[in-house]
Amino acid sequence: MKAYNLNQLKIIAAINAEMNRQHPNIPADNRMNVVIEAVNSICAEYAREPVDITSAMGLGNWLVSDKVGASSKYMASILSRKFVSRYAHPHDSDDFIRCIGLIKAAPELEDKILFMFGESHEWSCIAANWNSWKLLVENGELDTLNESMQKTYAAKVGY
Repeated sequence: MKAYNLNQLKIIAAINAEMNRQHPNIPADNRMNVVIEAVNSICAEYAREPVDITSAMGLGNWLVSDKVGASSKYMASILSRKFVSRYAHPHDSDDFIRCIGLIKAAPELEDKILFMFGESHEWSCIAANWNSWKLLVENGELDTLNESMQKTYAAKVGY
């Protein structure tokens, strides 16, 4: 990922043209301010350099990186006990990889993964299978990981 400088005026004009296509002669009233704010937000997001995860970058830096998902953020909240996050669990390999990224960024949390037992059936499955699922990621076996996650979650036994 890299930064991009977008032409704000051209994007606003394109949105305005599409709005006029859908509703000819739609007024450019004060509601256009919302369009401008949205385009400004889009341009600002694309103009910044993406923040990737680096080894031992720390929890705080990880939280402002571009590799935080709902489930990895929930995991961070439980393991660190420094903030509260809405419940979520990994549904697929991409979600699980973001959890691995948390541990890469804050390796001191790896010894606490077993604390995820009891958070839910799914998190208990993840804690029990952490090392084997992490190995599947390291070996590039993402389809196998996805299949294993779904079968393990569906079993609803043992955790």
